[in-house]
Amino acid sequence: MHYPTWKTLDLPPGTFTWAVGERAAYLGALMPSYARAAEGLAYLTAITISPSELTLCTEGIGTAYQLPERLPLAPVLPSDVVYVEADAVMLHFRDEKPWHEEKVFCTWHETDGMPSAPRYWTAEGPWESHLAALETLTAWEGLAYASTIVCLGDGAHPLWELLTALAPHALQVLDWYHVQEHLATVAAQLSEGKDWHKTQRDRLKLSQSREVMRDLLELARSGATEARRDAARQCLSYLWYHRTRLDYALAIARGYPIGSGRIESACKLVVQQRCKGPGMRWGHPQANAVLHARCAWLNEDWARACQRWRLTGAFAPPSPVTGQPTRQPQAA
Repeated sequence: MHYPTWKTLDLPPGTFTWAVGERAAYLGALMPSYARAAEGLAYLTAITISPSELTLCTEGIGTAYQLPERLPLAPVLPSDVVYVEADAVMLHFRDEKPWHEEKVFCTWHETDGMPSAPRYWTAEGPWESHLAALETLTAWEGLAYASTIVCLGDGAHPLWELLTALAPHALQVLDWYHVQEHLATVAAQLSEGKDWHKTQRDRLKLSQSREVMRDLLELARSGATEARRDAARQCLSYLWYHRTRLDYALAIARGYPIGSGRIESACKLVVQQRCKGPGMRWGHPQANAVLHARCAWLNEDWARACQRWRLTGAFAPPSPVTGQPTRQPQAA
């Protein structure tokens, strides 16, 4: 039964408070499973909540969380460099075709040589559908006022179309390790493959991509075997498409990253550590909810996420079918 005093005190429906729900959701976003999170909450607070109720709290906050909509004013000290990286992680869903990509975005800025903490966002769907979210994420890094913008990614064409739409004049850098994988495929077809690969690697670090592509063209035309010619053709096509993204000498000289270490770490930190445990399979709304809750924590935006959650007036996120909140949590 709910009394008027309950509403006056802004207490939620159910049998525990918003504050308890926020702490439950906090652990639900951080820990590798909802069961472990429920155990952690009981140990830390002596409050017992079932894993299913803790799940509702976490999903409620994650569904309510959105990237900040109010853009900051022009900073007193504009960023010297804003970095934008993106990649995708395969997640296991309860679908007929179970594996789908979860897109991961990571941005940070640098002023007077001091890098900021990165910000993150994740979402499903094709790359081009995430432009608005990426614009909001990078606006808080000072994208509009930065002296330089650096975008780094792998060879996916739709990814680069998105990054070009975001920042047409950015310095674009093709991930170094993906390039080396393509060159290694060619080198594997050559008796002198190790030395050949080193030569091409050294040339790329000097931004001598034309010489690399010239060697590949020669192999594509007159390689001794069809496998050699085919490997050279594929590598040449890859490098030619990304020829404007191969200025590694400039990036190295300015101290910009040329490898995908930061975004690979982001994929592990944001997605894999929470959603790729043994036997995990997800519904699409549930996966996005917990990952957005995790982004709120990583972005140091947890308090605002909780505030938005309280404004919904319900612990649980709305049903994707009815639009109404699902069942309210009860203490275990």
